[in-house]
Amino acid sequence: EADDVGDVVRGALVDAFIVCSMLEDDEAVEVVLQRRLPLVTVGHPRLPDVPFIGIDNARAAARVAEHLLELGHRRFGVLDLPGRDPDDTEHVDVPVRIGIRERTEGFRRTVAKVPRTSVTVAAADVHTHAEGLRLARALLDVPASRRPTAVFAVTDVLALAAYDVAHELGLRIPEDLSVVGFDDIEAAARANPPLTTVSQDLEGKGRAAARAALDLAEGRTAKVPRLSAELEVRASTAPPPRRP
Repeated sequence: EADDVGDVVRGALVDAFIVCSMLEDDEAVEVVLQRRLPLVTVGHPRLPDVPFIGIDNARAAARVAEHLLELGHRRFGVLDLPGRDPDDTEHVDVPVRIGIRERTEGFRRTVAKVPRTSVTVAAADVHTHAEGLRLARALLDVPASRRPTAVFAVTDVLALAAYDVAHELGLRIPEDLSVVGFDDIEAAARANPPLTTVSQDLEGKGRAAARAALDLAEGRTAKVPRLSAELEVRASTAPPPRRP
């Protein structure tokens, strides 16, 4: 519970804190700030005068949208993992995933700039392959006239679930369906066909946060690297199929 987390933070015998993917008004964040110890944030929140380690999720997702639009796609599906809205006080047991939400919003904003486009979003509460299968079936097991010609999954785990559902339905990737993921996990390049995805150095992000925290704890200015996210175009994207 939140009170327990606050108590743990208040009593923690540490030299520095690393806060990862939390809301600014979370009690734990407030307690960390009250302790006035060296602090680094990862992903979220961005706090004044606090070193921040992260990528621009919205811009990276916008690049995915631009790639698919350039190929000619106009009907899109999104496999989303937003967690709860931060203003939702009913489902407080579902974590907020700010970075994931930024990916979906960045993708949708970019697509919306082009006339006669549509985006259908299927959202999960848990990040599992099984949940990805359920969502992908909801998107793809529909008449061809309503089926997306391209799917953007906010993680590679969900993207690879879309592969399995496409195969079940007899859809060829990329001839019948283009798929793009996010994170570039090891399985992405080994997929059949290799998955187009946004590549970011997840381990490097953690190392950068640890180095920054150590710098601060030892009285040095934290070194904050510029982290990039690159679209790795592989074989899972192509122009949409021609309709008879």
